[in-house]
Parts: sequence; C-alpha cells; structure tokens
Amino acid sequence: MTIFIEGNSTSLSYASIFDNLWRQAELYDEIKKAYEKFQSHDKIQKEFTEITDHELREPIQPILGFTKYLKNKITDKGQIDLLEIIDRNTRRLKKLSENILELSKIENNLLSMHKEQFNMKELIQNLTINYKNENIEIRSLV
Repeated sequence: MTIFIEGNSTSLSYASIFDNLWRQAELYDEIKKAYEKFQSHDKIQKEFTEITDHELREPIQPILGFTKYLKNKITDKGQIDLLEIIDRNTRRLKKLSENILELSKIENNLLSMHKEQFNMKELIQNLTINYKNENIEIRSLV
C-alpha cells in the first residue's frame, strides 16, 4: 500500500505518526513482558509463603507436644519449671512465626480477616507473667 504525499510537512507528519505507533507497540511489548515477569514473581512469592508456613510450624508442634507429655510424667518441681520455660518460649516462637507469616500474607494480599473475641484482662495478665518470667530467667542466668 502506498500513499502519495504532496509536501514535506505532510510527509513528516505521517513519519511522526508511524514512529509514535512503532514506539507505542514496543512499549506495549515491554509492559507485557514486565507484567508476565511480575506474575511469575508473585507466584514464586506465594509458593515461598506456603512452604515457609509449613516449615516453621512443623518443628514447633512436636516440641509443644513433648513438653506437655514430659510435664505430666515428671514430678520434680525444678524440672517442671524448666519445662514451663521451654513451653512458654516455644509458644512465643510459634506466635512470632505466625506473625511473620501474617505479615507476608498482608504484603501478598492473601490475608483474610475474621472477628474474634478475647479476654483483655487475661491477655494483659499473660503478658505481665511473661515479662516477669523473662526478667527472672535473665537474672538467674547472670
């Protein structure tokens, strides 16, 4: 297909239009490649979150279970106190890993929210007990 053009300004206009269309097509291809790369990265990130979720939770549950089992079998107060420290710190580790995973889910727009009732007084009491126990543990180690 050919176009007969009279005048230099008209030919420059057509050249400019075709040049802009060519650049637009190139930009579209670049954006499409970037979007595909983003989709691939997003998929990898979701898979990583799922694997991390499993790998962090898997070793914590047996520690909690064996600690509970041993607390029921042992009668020595000192050993029970040590098991309480293990139990408390394992629960803290479990909560920390859950918080990390929630943060990752928030970043990936995968977090689902739900309402939950809780006892504020009990929460504050547990936090206070944990804080006091940490200080006691630190003093006994020093």
